[in-house]
Amino acid sequence: GHVYVNNKKEKKLGNLVSIVKQENVMYMYLTPYEHLIFKSKLQGIFDLNIVKKIIKKLKIEKCQHTKIINISGGEKKRTAVAVELITKPDVLLLDEPTSGLDYVSSLKMLELLSELKKDGLIIVVNIHQPSWELIQFFNGVTFINQGSVVYSDDVNNIIEYFKDTGCVFPEYENPVDVILKFIMSKENNDLIKK
Repeated sequence: GHVYVNNKKEKKLGNLVSIVKQENVMYMYLTPYEHLIFKSKLQGIFDLNIVKKIIKKLKIEKCQHTKIINISGGEKKRTAVAVELITKPDVLLLDEPTSGLDYVSSLKMLELLSELKKDGLIIVVNIHQPSWELIQFFNGVTFINQGSVVYSDDVNNIIEYFKDTGCVFPEYENPVDVILKFIMSKENNDLIKK
């Protein structure tokens, strides 16, 4: 097959897309600083100023000289994002960037991704069961059930859309949990868009 970006056939996706996997794929006995230098040299684009800017932007200055094996989960996730930013991608795909993080670290991660978005980076995130507060960081959201799209639209339209389909939102429950239960119930299989 062929890949088209802005109606132009792409021959090489090298720097176009970077992927941050759920599991940290890093050399745990390097420091974030060393790992970023290693990655940039491996890519043939070493520039110490870029490395320093990424370290600052990803807020890993305090741990930059600590071995990755000894830094926190949030710092590891931010380091993994930093490593993928070395190539200056147009699109950053993140597989569960909040997985394994506590609420505060998850919030910090999504705040950081929002900042990166302001630089023109397109960010696509796969996330499971976020809180209502965390989902507000996204422009759009897609709910999938049984491999089919149930909802794909602006975050601000979620409640209204699901209320119109019969979903009831109890006052003190996370709306995302309510929606997930609603779309997964067998009697609501007709919600799946075909």
